[in-house]
Amino acid sequence: MSESNHNLLTEELKTFEERVAPQKDKEGKYAVVHGSDVLGFFNDYEDAMRAAYKTYGLEPFLVKQVSSAPDIAHYTRDLVFA
Repeated sequence: MSESNHNLLTEELKTFEERVAPQKDKEGKYAVVHGSDVLGFFNDYEDAMRAAYKTYGLEPFLVKQVSSAPDIAHYTRDLVFA
């Protein structure tokens, strides 16, 4: 993985955690983050994506739902049972 790909969205994720996630009044809305800027909050994912593409074009940005529930990742092995 190249260095630029490894750092992709690192700043956006940090901004989200520091400036967006604590805003409990935005629970359930979708935030658009570009670098250290928060474009805004939207009621649905489609509106957030539309605004992000209109504003940032093909530049990297983050669209993430504001939620007090922790992000949970599930990992599994590919198992084959005979």
